[in-house]
Amino acid sequence: MEVKLKKKLISEKAIQKRIKELGKEITNDYEGKDLLILCILKGSIIFTADLVRNIKVPLTVDYLSAKNTRHNSLPDYLKDRDILIVEDIIDSGTTLEKIVKSISKKEPASLKICTLLYKKECVKNGIIPDYAGFYIGKEFVVGYGLDYNEQMRELPYIAIPEV
Repeated sequence: MEVKLKKKLISEKAIQKRIKELGKEITNDYEGKDLLILCILKGSIIFTADLVRNIKVPLTVDYLSAKNTRHNSLPDYLKDRDILIVEDIIDSGTTLEKIVKSISKKEPASLKICTLLYKKECVKNGIIPDYAGFYIGKEFVVGYGLDYNEQMRELPYIAIPEV
């Protein structure tokens, strides 16, 4: 089933410009620290790849499925690490809240959140990212890792689909 786009919301150029800015901010904040990036699968993989290329401090990257946090299968090496969760979008914040609680139990040195998109109006639990690429409204979006039925992740921009 082919999905049509209603409109482009954020251009590829704007995304790449903002990622460079986020990379500089994160670099400054983590200077001299042992940074561990936790990419939340699946949607964040493209954002994470571009972001880490713009962070100029030593770092490691690991991947986390929201399902992993439900089964307490988080690795022990999170203890005493400076962790940056990288998320594609914060909508209601419910899933991210569970992830943060699970990671916090592992006693990291610090825990911050970076998201490409933040739907401030939709957040139900007060989750506020430390780094946000773009603030958007309530619209459903696809592209740059975000999907509609596993389609449209490959788009290099953010768009509103006709669904």
